[in-house]
Amino acid sequence: MKIIDILQDDGRFAMYDEYWNKSLMTARTEDYFMDLPKDVRGVSKWENDEGKIYTHNLVYVYKVLENAVSGDGIPLSTFFHC
Repeated sequence: MKIIDILQDDGRFAMYDEYWNKSLMTARTEDYFMDLPKDVRGVSKWENDEGKIYTHNLVYVYKVLENAVSGDGIPLSTFFHC
């Protein structure tokens, strides 16, 4: 099963099961992900209680156990080695 997190502009997110083509849950982003940076555009695969949070120009590491991002963010060009 592949689960995708979908962030919405209105402050909500959905967990979507790609195989069954259905939403597993929706909730307010701030209830589950505290201290997110502004203007989040996407989230990568979650591994070891961490996920990569993408904004327009920076990538952050979000630590689930701390409910916070780690550091000030990495420029996209550095992260993708462009």
